[in-house]
Amino acid sequence: MYKLNHINQLDSIRGIAILLVFIAHFFTVNESALLNDNYIFGTLMIKLSLFGLQGVVLFFILSGYLITM
Repeated sequence: MYKLNHINQLDSIRGIAILLVFIAHFFTVNESALLNDNYIFGTLMIKLSLFGLQGVVLFFILSGYLITM
């Protein structure tokens, strides 16, 4: 059932939070191999993976808010 007060932008932000968590889990496993293959891409992904915990927190806060709307 579609709610009239549904905010699509919050779903998009929740999707970005999920992406941050996936990046954190995927790229923290093999940091040394990632740095050896492509240094610029590797350092960028490792820096992005540091936001994984914030992604989890953001996801749960937004999910709780969207459920209670």
